[in-house]
Amino acid sequence: MKVFFMFLKATKSKDNFYLQIVESYREESKVKHRVLANLGRVDRLENNEQLIRLGKRCLKLAGVADEQYGGIEETERLCYGHSVYRRLWEKWGVGGMIKNLLRGRKIEFDVEGAIFLLTADRLLSPQSKLKSFENQGRYADADEIDLNHLYRCLDFLCENKDCIEKELFAKRKDILNYQVDVMFYDVTTFHFESVESDSLRDFGFSKAGKFNEVQVVFGMLVDMNGFPVGFDIFPGNTYEGDTLKTALAKLKAKFDLREIIVVSDKGMSSEKNFFRIKDAGFDYLISMRLKSMKKEMREKILSPDGYVEVKRGDERFKYKMIKGYKQKVRNEENQTSEIEVNLVCYWSERMAARDKAERERLVEKANRALENGISFNDKKGCRRYLQIEGEKKAVGIDEAQINKDAIFDGYYVIQSSKKTLKPEEILSGYKSLWKIENSFRAMKTNLKSRPVFHWTPRRIKGHFVLCFISLLLERTLELKLKKNKLSASPEQIQKALNSMQISLIKINGKEYYLKGKSEKLAREILRAMHIKQPQNLTPKEEFKIV
Repeated sequence: MKVFFMFLKATKSKDNFYLQIVESYREESKVKHRVLANLGRVDRLENNEQLIRLGKRCLKLAGVADEQYGGIEETERLCYGHSVYRRLWEKWGVGGMIKNLLRGRKIEFDVEGAIFLLTADRLLSPQSKLKSFENQGRYADADEIDLNHLYRCLDFLCENKDCIEKELFAKRKDILNYQVDVMFYDVTTFHFESVESDSLRDFGFSKAGKFNEVQVVFGMLVDMNGFPVGFDIFPGNTYEGDTLKTALAKLKAKFDLREIIVVSDKGMSSEKNFFRIKDAGFDYLISMRLKSMKKEMREKILSPDGYVEVKRGDERFKYKMIKGYKQKVRNEENQTSEIEVNLVCYWSERMAARDKAERERLVEKANRALENGISFNDKKGCRRYLQIEGEKKAVGIDEAQINKDAIFDGYYVIQSSKKTLKPEEILSGYKSLWKIENSFRAMKTNLKSRPVFHWTPRRIKGHFVLCFISLLLERTLELKLKKNKLSASPEQIQKALNSMQISLIKINGKEYYLKGKSEKLAREILRAMHIKQPQNLTPKEEFKIV
């Protein structure tokens, strides 16, 4: 048996909504839809006489009198997806924290409202502050905020960066229900569409390949679940290894942590950083530069003796531990001493294939450079595999260097200052370093924190505090969904929340909110967050976001 009924549906395609007459029917136990007619773009149907006559005819056939439907019109369409982040905003106590920081200060605009608007936009529709001002009317139940106030709230965030980090960290245990004991630290760069340098923006090694634009160096601490703990911004020409000193001072002075293991990659591997971490009372897992180690130790690491071989599905790897390695450390006065650490040596078939492919790419590039007669100032990148003579001119391919590098394919070494850790624990801890790389990726893609369109150090720092808060809320929602067995990427979450739309309509002069059809994931997010969905039709004065 088939049961039919028809309804109007607004379907989004690219940037426009299209009105359709859709037939819904149940066939056996399944509900199916089919489009009977496409009526055209919604924005072009306003005051369309044929559509009005059709609507009136349908109402008349249904026995509804003219005075009952007269004057129905849609005045605007709004998003209420930000209600999810409003709930998390309240859960973290961000509003209360801002009010406390404002106590005793004469600021005559809604600082919390301005910061929340920019945070909601960063999470749902990342754009410039000017665009946030121009499009702020897209959110339901939101007060209008002056453009100047949006910029001024960045100054407030900059001034209170340390307090905000500390307050949010203090709430972490209650909200996330775990104790922080492993901290990941890494550095990335954020570029500006500018060539004008100053005390903060400068030219340096760009991880995004934007060498012709000024940048800042951004160092961030992330916990074992990928939640941001704190960050610092350094001038664009800062060497990444030198940034760890500031991060350690933050960990020790601001967050009241006792036993902490700092995990980082070989960019932080230096005698001074090893000393700094131990001097702060922490331990570390840091990858070492195998090629720069002494010949005797390199041979010991590359020797097959002592390795435990493991095969998991298609993955094949091996590892061994070398105990009692004497690591030289150097204090701030350049005085040297030694500490005893353990080394975990690791080889992976997958990593070996990747290293080989990367070397072959560089050799191919070196061959092209040789054919074109390019001169070089150093031997970095593909230049490593070129024979250079005379006036820095490439004369051939260095086969000896190629063979020498091939020996190290797939190997890396992790130094652990905490000697009670087992090899498996060290490997697991270091492999989790992807969590901070994932956080950087989220900031640069989902939150679109670059390029940065601010020019003063205060506004730049305020912008990144805003991104920090946004990342914290995004990670909190992801964890909440994971606990509710909902698997969704940040992009899918963003799309679902933007699908939560309501229309402000007038019926005989009275205003109502009419709820639109949202994505299934959006409804599941609301259930997970214990947020009640709006009624299909709600008088405007009774509508509330959460």
